[in-house]
Amino acid sequence: MPGYSRILSWSGGNDAAFVLDEHHDALLTTYDEGTAHLPHTQVMPLDAALAQSDSLGLPVVAVPIPSPGDAPLYAERMREAVNQFSPRAHIDFGDLILDDLRADREAALKRAGFCAQFPGWSVDSADRRNQITEAGIGAVVVSLDTRVRSPDLLGQSFDASFAGALTAGVDPCRQRGEFQTFVLNHPRFSFPIPWHGGDIVHEGDFAMLRPHMLWQDHPGSKPAPAGSCAGAARHPS
Repeated sequence: MPGYSRILSWSGGNDAAFVLDEHHDALLTTYDEGTAHLPHTQVMPLDAALAQSDSLGLPVVAVPIPSPGDAPLYAERMREAVNQFSPRAHIDFGDLILDDLRADREAALKRAGFCAQFPGWSVDSADRRNQITEAGIGAVVVSLDTRVRSPDLLGQSFDASFAGALTAGVDPCRQRGEFQTFVLNHPRFSFPIPWHGGDIVHEGDFAMLRPHMLWQDHPGSKPAPAGSCAGAARHPS
């Protein structure tokens, strides 16, 4: 058993990327069992997050999310996943606000015997946006609530220009889910994740950018098939 002790909940976006540091020894992510897509973007494949973990040189534990409503099965899979961690493991989250979400995470991990930590909690979202760009984290917008802004912002860099184009009152770090990002570069990446844009997909009020095989152009990135990492840590290539 690897006994990972400092785990980062990894969505592939800039909030998690900002709290990543040299003490993290594994990533924890989830994906839709039916589509093998990351749940927050719905069209971003799990392999994209695996490419990020390859670039970081960190193992990733990927947990498949079952069909909606099967909460007991999801809880069982999460228990199996966290059993790979040290009994004293801390799991970090990049959330800044939303007390109810934090309480849910803390309660779920406490039942499993682990501690949830929030390194960036209560940091002002505008300040965090500036810190993300100043840290050299490069991300693109891959999902957008069209009630916030038209889909023409999809694929744009997460920067001051993007923030300035948002509707007044929108959280600049999308803490209420107004948009989602995907990190292409990070000071700890050994190689950037190639990005080729893609097709725009609409679902309800959201528009999402489906990427074109963004990771395969780089020889250092060799993500495994999505199903191969369910239930066990996948180590970098």
